[in-house]
Amino acid sequence: MTTRHVFSRRVSHAIRLGIVAAAALVFSEFGTAPVLHGQGGACAAPANAVVAENCLTGDGNWTLAAGPDPSIQGYASPFSINTGQSVAFKVNTDASDYRIDIYRLGYYGGVGARLVTSLNVSGETPQDACASDVDTGLVDCGNWHTSMSWTSSGAVSGVYVAKLVRTDNPQSGSGANQILFVVRDDTRQSKLLFQTSDTTWQAYNRYGGGSLYCGGPISNAGSEYINTCPTRSAKVSYNRPFDTGDHDPKSWIYNAEYPMIRWVEANGYDVSYVSGIDVDRGGWFLHDTGLIRWLTASDCRALAVELNASADHLEANPSRRQRR
Repeated sequence: MTTRHVFSRRVSHAIRLGIVAAAALVFSEFGTAPVLHGQGGACAAPANAVVAENCLTGDGNWTLAAGPDPSIQGYASPFSINTGQSVAFKVNTDASDYRIDIYRLGYYGGVGARLVTSLNVSGETPQDACASDVDTGLVDCGNWHTSMSWTSSGAVSGVYVAKLVRTDNPQSGSGANQILFVVRDDTRQSKLLFQTSDTTWQAYNRYGGGSLYCGGPISNAGSEYINTCPTRSAKVSYNRPFDTGDHDPKSWIYNAEYPMIRWVEANGYDVSYVSGIDVDRGGWFLHDTGLIRWLTASDCRALAVELNASADHLEANPSRRQRR
């Protein structure tokens, strides 16, 4: 039986307590960060796992220079794994053969990611239609078969990109797309804990029908969205590809989180990563006595609030701020 990871609009709008990553305030407690300059600097004696990881050679082919191709899409199940665990990639495409290049996002001398491994898929067959609920607008692709799995043995905690690359020379489109997932490290006591805003990514994700803001069977009457999106869904699922960046780039990883990941890792801070759904499931990692700061992604408005008010906690849900 497929386990559904579903959250409602109420959860999407909930207050998340966290610390915004503002260098002038948050990182002042750490003193001088380890120096990291590409392949030099602190690489001779790495101060922590993140410094050592970023001393490895990066690979700039992780990006989608020609944009995402809807002819090959997929998602990771589960979205977040502990290092050493396996993740399943469920891919929908009309290509029988393609490649999955797995990258870890970081600094890597300015390249921005490192190629961890490549997996070749052959003999792929189309996926079944996703399950749907006409009353709530829920679209759940948990019935898709697993196309390929990867075991993350030895993987450093981080945000990972599985780049899907068609190898059949398609006549149109870029022939590539991305799957995002998080690798945790539940035993390492890092000083910083970076939480991704995946619940926001899913709240704005319209794949298969609608998001919590646009599309679906529920009326948006009385809301600020009524003029642009007359309807919305009441539920959305993690079991589907992301299309958030196509129509709501401000609510996608490359708006705020990726630049902060680069900055934190370029400066050699001791950081590990968790997802928003991990926090929703209990946040067991917050009992780590070695943890100094818990970081959540933020936009410039929240950074200004943090710097001006010097607050320890604030409402850090991008969805909530963008409606103001």
